[in-house]
Amino acid sequence: NGARMGCSCMFVMNMSEDYCRQWVKASPDVAKLTFDVANKQVEASSFISWAARARWVDAKHGCVLE
Repeated sequence: NGARMGCSCMFVMNMSEDYCRQWVKASPDVAKLTFDVANKQVEASSFISWAARARWVDAKHGCVLE
């Protein structure tokens, strides 16, 4: 899932938002990623057909889908 991958990239691997956007980018590029740094969450959505949110829990658990 793009939300979990983006969350893990940014909050577990400590990479930049720009790097994580490219790392998660799908082909064709139909998904939108929203990074919420303050709340350590990432939301991925595609038009209005689906959406997912992942949040960073802690160092032991990493990011989980909500």
